[in-house]
Amino acid sequence: METIRKVRLAVLNKGMGIREAAEHFNISRNTVRKILREGETKFTRQGEQHYPALGGFIEALEGLLEANTQVVRAKKRSLLALYEELQGMGYQGSYDAVRRYAHKWKERRGSLTNVYVPLEFSKGEAFQFDWSEEEVEINGTVTKVSIAHVRLCYSRMSCILAYPLERMEMVLDAHVQAHDFFGGLCSRGIYDNLSSVITKVLKGKERIFNARFSECSSHYLFEIDACTPGAGWEKGQVERQVQSFRGRFFTPRQSFSSYDDFNAHLRDRVIGYAKVTKHPEQQMSIYAAYEEEREFLVKTAHPFDACIVEEVRVSSQCLVNFDCNRYSVPCAYANRSIQRRVYAWRVCFYADEKLVAEHVRSFERDKTKCDPMHYLPVLERKPGALRNGRPFREWILPSGIQNMCNALKQVKGGDRHLASILSVMPQYGVEAVNVACELALEMGLTSKEAVLNILHRTTEEPPVQNIKPPVHLRLIDPPESDCARYERIARAFDA
Repeated sequence: METIRKVRLAVLNKGMGIREAAEHFNISRNTVRKILREGETKFTRQGEQHYPALGGFIEALEGLLEANTQVVRAKKRSLLALYEELQGMGYQGSYDAVRRYAHKWKERRGSLTNVYVPLEFSKGEAFQFDWSEEEVEINGTVTKVSIAHVRLCYSRMSCILAYPLERMEMVLDAHVQAHDFFGGLCSRGIYDNLSSVITKVLKGKERIFNARFSECSSHYLFEIDACTPGAGWEKGQVERQVQSFRGRFFTPRQSFSSYDDFNAHLRDRVIGYAKVTKHPEQQMSIYAAYEEEREFLVKTAHPFDACIVEEVRVSSQCLVNFDCNRYSVPCAYANRSIQRRVYAWRVCFYADEKLVAEHVRSFERDKTKCDPMHYLPVLERKPGALRNGRPFREWILPSGIQNMCNALKQVKGGDRHLASILSVMPQYGVEAVNVACELALEMGLTSKEAVLNILHRTTEEPPVQNIKPPVHLRLIDPPESDCARYERIARAFDA
């Protein structure tokens, strides 16, 4: 309307030509002529479009479109496929007419698609969980990290944690950390259809959940509520949080020395944000609303063992493979089956319910993590492994043991002497062996006998273990002592 007014004033009042007006107002000359010819001060919108080519095929097209909406997304037919089927019915019009009509039909039918119902939650009723991916610099390396978001629906209080991956053990650890952070969890958890949580999506709301995750929900006493596929609004709070926190906490790119420092930073930022941000529905801050909700959270005395358990086989080199890496266990368990427990940040190995080895988890590939202490019993039989054995090549020994090692390299058979010295480290301890080596060197002695003699004299003997024989070797009816039997035998010989 404003452009029409300016054109009419310029041409009719000021005498501007049609060409000049078209160039001045950046419109076509035909548009200028139309404004002057019709004498209207505004143009009406284009009326409803007609589809003469479709004619009697409109009802058939609407039937095809309706049927296409009833199937799952993976089996939906393209609009071009519907156009070809319409041609088989005798339609001779263009594809563009079909496309425009289908667009209008979807607009009329789906007018309520983007309309939502406001949700309301009670204190301690539900929390929402989701993942996001952010770019952060960890220890000088720019990497993409996975951020676990746990959000209380009533108070809007959040707990965010950084992990290298989105594996099940990370999901379990996030729930353990969230329970400790909030002081409990809600009675219901709302999740997307995460592959790590849900094994199979069935009809409607039915799901088959991961067995280990079901144990976690049983431990912390919350029900699992999976969203409808493609219905992100069912957990809209955490969806919006992902977007808002991305600009607030992760932009510009942050730099940290380790994941521990990163997670400590996120914890402080979340608490600070909650204390200064007003709750969208309550006349208080988010943190104040959280303090009210905290009393309604379900608390558990003991943390859940957030790990994935699996039986594995130890190789002849005392190594166990996991995630393209290798971890060592004591040589006593070589060629045996043991239990592997994978946590978010560590890998543990158990035998007979006893922890036998523990390693910091590596998130690189093709790495071998060997503990030299696991291989010490082998050294007495194979002392030559000290020269090229992978567990011993980068082993940093205390100064006393290292000096003894350097001295024994000059002695014939020094490898065997050093192997005998190192093999007693599990029995006496590293510090005691180090002191014994220092005392032996001060006296000018470089032999295993000298070091072992000092150890025996300066340390207490380890307690004798009460070894019970196996059941099949135990006496069922142990004999009773009879001192009078000796006297009877003695009198018989005297007679």
